[in-house]
Amino acid sequence: MRRISLFCLLLCIAFQSYSQVYFTYGYGGSFTNAKGLNQFVENYNARRTWLNTEMKPFSYLDGISVSLGLGFGGGWVDMEYALRAQKRFADGIDAAGDDVTRQVKLRQNAFAVSTGGMFVEGSGGVAFGLRTEFGNQKINTRLYETKGPKTDWDKYDMGLLVNTGPVLKIFIGEDGGLGSLALYYTFGLLNPNVSEIEDLINHSNPEVDDKKYDNKTGGFGFSLSFGVFGG
Repeated sequence: MRRISLFCLLLCIAFQSYSQVYFTYGYGGSFTNAKGLNQFVENYNARRTWLNTEMKPFSYLDGISVSLGLGFGGGWVDMEYALRAQKRFADGIDAAGDDVTRQVKLRQNAFAVSTGGMFVEGSGGVAFGLRTEFGNQKINTRLYETKGPKTDWDKYDMGLLVNTGPVLKIFIGEDGGLGSLALYYTFGLLNPNVSEIEDLINHSNPEVDDKKYDNKTGGFGFSLSFGVFGG
């Protein structure tokens, strides 16, 4: 975290010599095929015929994002920090007669760097290039009595997240204000295996290298941001 802060500080100092500098904050989302985790969800529902509400598959993660960037001589550099998550649940009266709820949350924290070209015309602009994300992915889960107090989360670190792919960013700005929309598609370079979660909760004793529990991290994403730009 200190290295990222230092890098941002040095970049801000360097930006002073360029004309197109911006800082934005907003909302972002990612449509992803969490294949391995959804296999766990399918097994969870199949093994618990007593569920009143089955757990839905994971598909869309969203959250807040902040970005800092600049355009220089037709070039473009953008740094973004994004928090994305989606929570699912299932409930019902189990074999022991207890009314219980299971919650599962998928979380992604990603630091993204985009580089490419930028074209500015009037009060707007377009940038395109390559986006690379670094971060981590975690699964949080808990089981509690539906009408009772919620228990603490059990947390499982799925390791490093690395995604890369093309990105397009559209800017509209006037009088120092700025709005932007980024669209991107990334491919997951690492597909962490969730067989540990499958074994701990569904007790199916899967093979550690069972490919059907490999969890994809890439997909189509966007961010809608507002902020300021200046020279």
